[in-house]
Amino acid sequence: PRWPTRMTCYPPEKGKNPREDFKLFNPNTRTCPIFRTRRDMEIARKMYRRAGVFWKEKRGPEPEENPWGVKFSTMFHMSNDSGLFRTRQRLEEDGWELDGNVFVREDDDERYLPLYEAKLFHQYDHRFATFDGASEKDIRNGNARPMTAEEKADPNSVVIPRYWVPESEVAKRLDKTSAGRTDLVRLKPTDRPTDRPTDRPTDRPTEAVFHALAKLATNSRSGRSRERPTNARESSP
Repeated sequence: PRWPTRMTCYPPEKGKNPREDFKLFNPNTRTCPIFRTRRDMEIARKMYRRAGVFWKEKRGPEPEENPWGVKFSTMFHMSNDSGLFRTRQRLEEDGWELDGNVFVREDDDERYLPLYEAKLFHQYDHRFATFDGASEKDIRNGNARPMTAEEKADPNSVVIPRYWVPESEVAKRLDKTSAGRTDLVRLKPTDRPTDRPTDRPTDRPTEAVFHALAKLATNSRSGRSRERPTNARESSP
């Protein structure tokens, strides 16, 4: 469907100070919240009141609030870390073999893990697109193809990326809690206000992720997070 591009700054509830809504929706900037419809605003208000603030920055005498124990970071940058990236062709020429979407080599403890880009997943779908079967031109231009319904019906079907990185480098970039484990959520930001939703969080097992994705790590000791084992077969921070 085509979503309306017109955005509106809706007034607060009748009899309420608009500053209260600014503080509720945007506690860090105190700017006017923007919604497509009044119904969207009402739903958002209920959600914000129930869930509370996600991360509130220090503001004057008001202290910082981080009840979820989150930390934002990125794992790999295209410009700074490109020397670590390996293509499928290069790895195969060096004697590596593809096992699922991980490259392994006999008598070698190192593995090369798939480097996920934002275009390869979507909300509730970690197998949204793949470079498997794409032409050399599409691979060079970064044009992944959507995965088919048949591929998604196969539990053994995996996403094939453009690049792979050493597992040892992924391990170096993974933040660990004192308990030795973190929950990782990928945030896929979009630039246009007409995109719905604005962020696309995805809870994935560990694999390498591209600079276009932000890694959100929740402290496993936080009362709001849950601890779960990570899948060592995949790599994604």
